[in-house]
Amino acid sequence: MILASTLILVRQQGNGVEVFLAKRTPKATFVPGALVFPGGKVDAHDKLYAFREHCDGAESLDDFSLQLKVASIREAFEEVGVLFLRNEGEKKLLSPDESSRLQSFRSHIESGELSFLSFVQQHKLRLACDCLSPYANWITPERLPRRYDTFFFLAEAPAGQVAEHDGSELVDSLWVAPLQAIQLCEEGKYTMIFPTRSVLRSLGKATSVEEAMELAKDRPIVPITPQIAFRDDGTPMLQIPQNVGYDVWEEELSTD
Repeated sequence: MILASTLILVRQQGNGVEVFLAKRTPKATFVPGALVFPGGKVDAHDKLYAFREHCDGAESLDDFSLQLKVASIREAFEEVGVLFLRNEGEKKLLSPDESSRLQSFRSHIESGELSFLSFVQQHKLRLACDCLSPYANWITPERLPRRYDTFFFLAEAPAGQVAEHDGSELVDSLWVAPLQAIQLCEEGKYTMIFPTRSVLRSLGKATSVEEAMELAKDRPIVPITPQIAFRDDGTPMLQIPQNVGYDVWEEELSTD
């Protein structure tokens, strides 16, 4: 089982919200070519206790929760260039100009040439863990060969910062209304897996970023492991319990 953490970025757009989604490379070993939220595997570096003294909001988090947020913040920078960081002694997140000046370090962190902790320490930065709200926990079904235990966090995108796919793990990206993203998949323009689609449906109810964040506060964060079942005609289905915060409890399992 691979522990992973992902970040649902939202922003206000008119009378609704948009989410940031990126398309995985067709060469990926897991869900190739699918639209996903930025995120990835929690690595050993994310678990370093030294991060605790560089994180805002760490005092209310146990070590496990903290490493998940560290991983989400690191992955958001590596994959899409978004920095949930502050200068020491400041309350605001980094400005667009400050973020732009730090983009050159993105590839060095992603390649392992520079550790994320060293980057934070050298630039006297703090991780804005207090901006990330737990939203969901999905676990890959047991019968599938590659399994992830993925925690989702919701956060308002830092004002003025530009989110952009890295061109390697992620090859395309877009800001889109949650339900519109599902519609694009139904039209065959993109593909998307059940957890992503389920999260988007739940966010489709929000008319503002504030309302989306309120939804996060009220959601039960329980591990959801879809079960594989079969219809009478043999069609494989993914099914989840009906009391875990989603309106749709099953969908056909793609065999592509």
